[in-house]
Amino acid sequence: MNLNRIKLSIFFLANFAIGSSQAALVINFDDVSFPGGNPTASSIPPEGYQGFYWGGGYGARSWIISPNDATGWYEGTKQPYSHSGNNFAWSNGGTDLELTVHGGGTFDLTSFWIRNWPSDNVNVTAHAYLNGSEVSTLTFSTSDSYSQITSNFAHIDRFTISPQIASNLLIDDISVANVSAVPEPEEWAMMIVGIPLVGWQIRRKQGRKAQ
Repeated sequence: MNLNRIKLSIFFLANFAIGSSQAALVINFDDVSFPGGNPTASSIPPEGYQGFYWGGGYGARSWIISPNDATGWYEGTKQPYSHSGNNFAWSNGGTDLELTVHGGGTFDLTSFWIRNWPSDNVNVTAHAYLNGSEVSTLTFSTSDSYSQITSNFAHIDRFTISPQIASNLLIDDISVANVSAVPEPEEWAMMIVGIPLVGWQIRRKQGRKAQ
């Protein structure tokens, strides 16, 4: 690896290590594809989708993504189940849902749109955690139409949604910001090796100039 590449890698990794943040992002699931291109199928979020791990009571199969014209789960009916666009997420079998940064890190979760299916009202509790401790709780009620829940959970590393009774929750347009991921071990190793090397090279060039 040449010096310029090492410098460039260290520059990005150093910024990443002190907390690289992305601009506000609205996750609407419209960029998720379905098996075989079948528009009536369902899918699970891909590994690291939008920088997150999508978990819950059923692990990686807790969040299910469907398009509006997915007829099987809806007993043959077709209607706009998404809040916007064509796709939306729902809680598999009414399980709890969990959201964390893929690989570890913190994020802000400012709001999301949610409803339940079928039409019964359901009480839901959202929890926000940091380093294993609960830092905020929000309780609300859902209905058969979407409502925006403003959470304003800032600098958290885990977000969960728990319905009071098992009920399928439909979720769309999740607003997140300031996603700060933890560098992988290989990236730390590159920094540990590369920073002294760059320092040595700079001192070498300064020595040449002095001569």
